[in-house]
Amino acid sequence: MALKIPLKIPPLKRPSLPLPRIKLPFGKKSPSEGDATGAPAFDPDDTSYLEPSKFQQRLPWIGVAAGYAVTLLIVGGTIGYVVIAEDEIVAEMVQQRPRAEVSGDEIVIRSNEPAEPQTTAEGEPDDAAEAGNAATEVVRATDAPSAPAAEEERSPDSFADLLHPHPDPGLLDTSGIGPLPVIGQDGRKPWQVYSRPYNALEVRPRIALVITDLGISENRTEQALNLPGAVTLAFAPYARQVEDWIGKARERGHEVLLTLPMEPRDFPRSDPGPYALMSSLDAEQNLRRLEWILSRATGYVGLVGYQGSGFSANGRALRPIMADLKGRGLIYLDGRESAASVAPRAAAQAGVPAAQADLVVDLDLGRASVLKQLKLAESLARANGSVIAIGRPYPVTLERIRIWLRELAENGLALTPLSGVISERTSG
Repeated sequence: MALKIPLKIPPLKRPSLPLPRIKLPFGKKSPSEGDATGAPAFDPDDTSYLEPSKFQQRLPWIGVAAGYAVTLLIVGGTIGYVVIAEDEIVAEMVQQRPRAEVSGDEIVIRSNEPAEPQTTAEGEPDDAAEAGNAATEVVRATDAPSAPAAEEERSPDSFADLLHPHPDPGLLDTSGIGPLPVIGQDGRKPWQVYSRPYNALEVRPRIALVITDLGISENRTEQALNLPGAVTLAFAPYARQVEDWIGKARERGHEVLLTLPMEPRDFPRSDPGPYALMSSLDAEQNLRRLEWILSRATGYVGLVGYQGSGFSANGRALRPIMADLKGRGLIYLDGRESAASVAPRAAAQAGVPAAQADLVVDLDLGRASVLKQLKLAESLARANGSVIAIGRPYPVTLERIRIWLRELAENGLALTPLSGVISERTSG
């Protein structure tokens, strides 16, 4: 028989160890309470640690200031880019505008936007449509009155279609060298018949803008033809196909002049050409040269001096020339080649409607310089009622003029053909 001995195991006692005192970095300690070392006890009601620091208080204002700085930087950068790249932006906008070309009985409207792909009846892409990089719309001239789109593409120039057809047989004298302008038997004068109509009741200050030396460069001449019709164009008699150029200019509503080459002061260092008027020649020789120049084309209203700083200062040599222009019913514009020019006075004495250009817009080439002269033209027009400005077909001149003309009417000024300004100045 096994013995059972009861065993009593006493319960284990957990040793009593002192807990470490945790010192909190925040909280207020009461001076009446403390630990064994005398340090103040932690105050649980103290919430000072929740108060924001000085940096935290300033943080919202720092964010606002940073936002303003970024906004100003973006706006300033955008404005700076627009100012610096103004010409490139304008040129790109002009390039993207649709163009209308007249060919026979069709008006072809071209846009620089990519054309939508066309397909044939079999569903295949049309290679002919894909060959062009611009959308094209063809409108028949006979359908133009009933096509609103065609009317919207047309220029608002209401005077372009009023130009008298040329050549007018009653204003021509057939000679061995070609047709010469004459006053008609009914008293009609070429400068009045071929002039571009304008609003004689216009009360705004007038600006006559003349682009000279055209017909030599095909590209620059085409750019000048695209200017508004009220701009007067002057073509060089030496230009190839000058008569064709004048025909194109008049079709687009421009009044036309021929340039008259004359002896410059520094001749022969500067050569105005083989048919230039020279002080060393007698009156008969100069008149023959003048007839050759006048026979180069028809449809022009008069002449504008080319170079001529030497010849235009010689009143004796000018008198027979002005008498001939008087008998042919033409006007004359002095190109302001020299301050010593007596051409306007000689023309007035001969009874030729004439004027001297008030300024040349591109004596100093540069965008800022050309624009400054154009603004000066505005000031002179407001002060005197009218102004005559001359420019040459330099790329920078044509570009600045094209941009400037867009705001001319908004600035309270009227673009007027040269004949209109000369007529008003000489009518009294």
